[in-house]
Amino acid sequence: EADVVCAALTVTYDRLPVMDFASLPYYTEHQGFIYKRPDPSAALFGIILRPLKQIVWFCVLASILLIAASLWIIGNAKKDNLFTNKLWCMQYSITTLLQQGSPQIPRSSAGRLLSSFFWLFAISWAAIYSGNLTAFLASSSLSTPFVYLDDVAEQTDYEVGTASGGSPEMFLRSTTREPYQTIAKRVFNSGDRNLYHSDVFYHLERVKEGKYIFIDYYSFLLFNQSCEYAVHKTNLEENFNFGLQKNSALTPLFDNVMISVYETGLVDRLHLQYYPKKQPLLCAQPPPSGSLRMRLHSMTDIVVLIGGSLTLSAVTLVIEFIVYWSKKYHWCIWWSLCK
Repeated sequence: EADVVCAALTVTYDRLPVMDFASLPYYTEHQGFIYKRPDPSAALFGIILRPLKQIVWFCVLASILLIAASLWIIGNAKKDNLFTNKLWCMQYSITTLLQQGSPQIPRSSAGRLLSSFFWLFAISWAAIYSGNLTAFLASSSLSTPFVYLDDVAEQTDYEVGTASGGSPEMFLRSTTREPYQTIAKRVFNSGDRNLYHSDVFYHLERVKEGKYIFIDYYSFLLFNQSCEYAVHKTNLEENFNFGLQKNSALTPLFDNVMISVYETGLVDRLHLQYYPKKQPLLCAQPPPSGSLRMRLHSMTDIVVLIGGSLTLSAVTLVIEFIVYWSKKYHWCIWWSLCK
């Protein structure tokens, strides 16, 4: 019904078939998010577990149980009295992982092979964990735990909100991409309607209270940044444009006007007028560069090492059984084994 729409209107795939847009947007914006920096001293105890992802911790615990069970099976099969005790096998696995060791080692070849590979695993794991823990204690990840939206989607300690009525809300409601879809479910399916309150300053007040992440336009969030808050830009870019009727005769006119606007630098001047550049923040202790949180695929080689050790131990155990029964019943399967 209207000839031209000039508002916070973005170009979307649903709108393109039914309306025209100017060739150049009059404003380009990124989405971002803001949250209150946590107190680093309050999170020092929890930092012990943070260098590794939960799935990695689960795999480490599973490896302890798996190695203990394998040593117990080998000990019973080879009549190794010390390793027929389940508690001793568990203790042996834990002390090996903690690099304490034990004066007692398995007597069977399969058990010794498995122990050797597990010692190598323990050394590699301890080096990775110790190094990353040191980096975490000295890095900015204590004060800026979230840098990307993937970090926001994975965490559960902070609530996430966005202002209703804007393109960030529309995008979250319509997207099927990750991590946006996970964040959208957390916002709109939580039962707390204030998480998509229409007033942006309400969200900023919740950010001040802590444990809250507000998603909105990056320029607006950056204007409200301080040393107390962390603001990060996402890769999601939105182009605000003039909307016209489909196949409108005014479309070429708006195309030429927008080209002239960009050539004269009017867009940049308007942006500086309404979003003036702020002086760099001079915080008391600028955070150094941080470390990367180890993921499961980062430790693939160590996981393969454990799997390979189990396979070699199983093969060795089978060979020992063949040798034992060949000697006992004089099965001359191989002449060298029957001598």
